[in-house]
Amino acid sequence: MDVDTSFPYEDQVRVTVTSTEGMPLYLRIPGWATNATVNGAATTNGTMFKIDCKAGATKVVLDLNPEVRLETWFNGAKSVHRGALLYSLPLQADYKVLAHHFGDADMSNDYAATTSAKWNMALDADEANPSSTLGFASTGYVTGSAPFNHSNWPSHISASVREVLSSVTLNPNLNPKP
Repeated sequence: MDVDTSFPYEDQVRVTVTSTEGMPLYLRIPGWATNATVNGAATTNGTMFKIDCKAGATKVVLDLNPEVRLETWFNGAKSVHRGALLYSLPLQADYKVLAHHFGDADMSNDYAATTSAKWNMALDADEANPSSTLGFASTGYVTGSAPFNHSNWPSHISASVREVLSSVTLNPNLNPKP
């Protein structure tokens, strides 16, 4: 079996099964792949899709076709996803080494990451139709690149955000004294 893909930075998975006799191939269709197709045929997300492979070579193309979606968390917080990836506000981090374990100065460290950038942002998105307000763009994965690095990501989602101004007044009666 040969699987050719740059998943999760590519939406297509190409599978070639080469066998001397027929055999079944099962593809798991992720729950988030609501518009997936196998060889152009619609599939049901969250299921296993069975393909009967013949003797010789059988080629299968899975198109995941993910959509941008919002997930709701504690206190109504939202996270932005597309396919298997979670997207976030890119904040410039300031790193401080807390501990060094072995090797040179860049190896095996524990870090504290802080930022001086504004992070108190609220997402301005249409919850009923996230794709209408959240723009997905992909330049494609480049073999050998570091996609989880701090720049040159193979995909991103553009969004409108608004600063959340703090109007919280601390109540000393809520914080018991030691």
